[in-house]
Amino acid sequence: MVMTENLAHILVFKTNINNGNDKLLLEQTMSALVAIEEWSIDVEDVDRVLRVVSHETGPQEIINKVRALGFDCQELE
Repeated sequence: MVMTENLAHILVFKTNINNGNDKLLLEQTMSALVAIEEWSIDVEDVDRVLRVVSHETGPQEIINKVRALGFDCQELE
């Protein structure tokens, strides 16, 4: 039997975050959002993929926070 994990609480975004300074700025914002369980940014990926695990935070809230930092952010499906 194969078990599948419910992925509905994993949000994935395309961004333009591309270096350590950008990542540090993002870390400060993500750390302040208590509803976020985990997050990661892949600056090596062409889409600079941001992954967020949260059962409470919706995609628009993440998009708004990242854009408020001056970065592009759009949800990937």
